[in-house]
Amino acid sequence: MFLLERCWGAPRAGTRSLAEGPVDPTPWAIRPRLGGVPGLVLCAGLLWWAAATTAHARPSELGTDPDQLEIRLVTFGVGDQIVQYFGHNALWVRDRRARYSKLFNYGMFSFGRGMLPQYMQGRLTFWVAETPVQRSFEAYRRMGRDITVQELNLDPAARKRIVDRVTRDVLPKNRFYQYHHYYDNCSTRLRDVIDEAVGGQLKKAWSVPARFNYRGHTRRYSERVPAVNLALMFWMNDSMEEPIQRWHEAFLPPELEKGLDEFTYVNAAGERVPIVARRYMVFEGEQPVVPDAPSSTTGVGALLVGLLTGGIAVALGLSRRRRGAARGLRVLDGGYQALLGLVFGVPGLAGFLMATFTEHKVTHWNENLLLANPLTFALLPLGIAAACGSRRGDRGLRVCAYGLGIGAVLLLLLKVLPVFDQDNWIVMALLLPLDIGLAAGHWLRAHAGDARRAEAERAGVETSLSSGRSGA
Repeated sequence: MFLLERCWGAPRAGTRSLAEGPVDPTPWAIRPRLGGVPGLVLCAGLLWWAAATTAHARPSELGTDPDQLEIRLVTFGVGDQIVQYFGHNALWVRDRRARYSKLFNYGMFSFGRGMLPQYMQGRLTFWVAETPVQRSFEAYRRMGRDITVQELNLDPAARKRIVDRVTRDVLPKNRFYQYHHYYDNCSTRLRDVIDEAVGGQLKKAWSVPARFNYRGHTRRYSERVPAVNLALMFWMNDSMEEPIQRWHEAFLPPELEKGLDEFTYVNAAGERVPIVARRYMVFEGEQPVVPDAPSSTTGVGALLVGLLTGGIAVALGLSRRRRGAARGLRVLDGGYQALLGLVFGVPGLAGFLMATFTEHKVTHWNENLLLANPLTFALLPLGIAAACGSRRGDRGLRVCAYGLGIGAVLLLLLKVLPVFDQDNWIVMALLLPLDIGLAAGHWLRAHAGDARRAEAERAGVETSLSSGRSGA
């Protein structure tokens, strides 16, 4: 849903450029490939420069003759990077009389110094800008992403309303807004513009139950990378389970595109007509197809990983029960727990900070924080200390493991209460076995130590008694 995304260079072998519609069929495959941070910076700079240099080039006669206006919705397909997983879109306004043709993009944001802190606090600012059509298409072609165009079947008055709205939105006093991934983004803004143009008929038609809730749709688009999917599932609270309508599904650009293909409305002449007059592909890439439904096997995979990681923790605890356990085993045990702190503790700490100190409401009152939290992150430094032979680090690991084990059991018991209705069974399948296994491993080792001390004390008493009898 972001515009300033990574420039991926030429599309992969096998992609093809379709020259349907008024676009330049340049042979993109011969262009040099560019990726990584340099590609991201180049792509961002290209689109930023395009927006800046055209912001004041709008002709005064734009929209004065509505019969000469053409309105198109452009949808850019999903991409390889996390900020590209959900697609993007823009509104293409063309005025034949004014010789004007620009994209109105509601997905502009800055990669400046304050970007990351703003995002982490839930205060990321986006804005709308005009960008050249061909230059924008070039950027997305370089990323190997689909570009689909839908020409909207609107009467002149409706086209004029859209032009008035977007040119008003792009004014410096109006262009900025606080971004929200689900409620206020590039796609929901375009949905609202189109709905206003047809007199609210879109919202009325789409006031029906959605196929999935926000969590279900997020899973569909993010399951291509299991680690990213699990992190998103971990951070989101039970507000993601609230029933939504088809209207809300349009936070996803591909869902808005699909919905408009099926939408009909009553025009100014009283006729019911489809809103899409024609559609065509400007460019077809080879990105993975988004599944129609979330995978039914994600939970099984998470459970297997959870059982494996928890089982390793138990096995290490059992191994260290033996008297005189090797130094290498101590290093292995501490290193493993430090690794758990890195892999699961960083998301746990991030979730805790977002739930406590930010305006990300979808992260507040998150049940998953009983499973991974700052205690999980503490495994990282404590594990390193324990691997280096620190007894204090070893004791700290035991305290953290017991705390996480108690939290896991507590959440499992609380799930019987109706108020604990968060759909977090996938996260629980991963983290419950891990937390319980970690706590069990420490308990087994500590219990063995207590048993050895008791045995040593008994042996000492018996030796003393034997020495006393010998002396007598």
